[in-house]
Amino acid sequence: MSEINRSNDDLLLEQEATTTELQTLNTNGAKEAKQDTMITDLGTIAGDTTSIDGKVSTEAKQDDIISELQDIEAALAGAGNTGTETTVAASATSVALVAANTARREIYIRNDSNKDMWIVYGATATATSAIKLKRGDILVEDRYTGQMAGIWDTAPTGNARINEVTKV
Repeated sequence: MSEINRSNDDLLLEQEATTTELQTLNTNGAKEAKQDTMITDLGTIAGDTTSIDGKVSTEAKQDDIISELQDIEAALAGAGNTGTETTVAASATSVALVAANTARREIYIRNDSNKDMWIVYGATATATSAIKLKRGDILVEDRYTGQMAGIWDTAPTGNARINEVTKV
């Protein structure tokens, strides 16, 4: 019966009391001659200026990345550069908080009153409108540019403090 024994350096085949040493790979996975070839090949790969996907690497690749970042920066140039602060008195009937404004980038509305406040994205707020701000709560909106209205619980005192950020 054949038995195979392995050590770090050799692979021995024993068959009927005869041991035959096989030429094996060393622990690094290649014969010395193959190692020299592999080292040469790695040197060639390291000196290559193209990546696997065929794009130029190193400095040229860095230039591409810088260019892409500049494109992103230009796109973000649409961010707001002017803030307008207003105050709207609390009311138990619906009041306009802000008019529609296509230049709006963000809006912050803080309920600075003694009662809960409801806000609607539209012209008329009711006590069942979807957005409820408790006293001191802040709504931050960065996508909606239409008109907004608010209403408070009965007999409110205080204000809605609004800061609208626009791009001029």
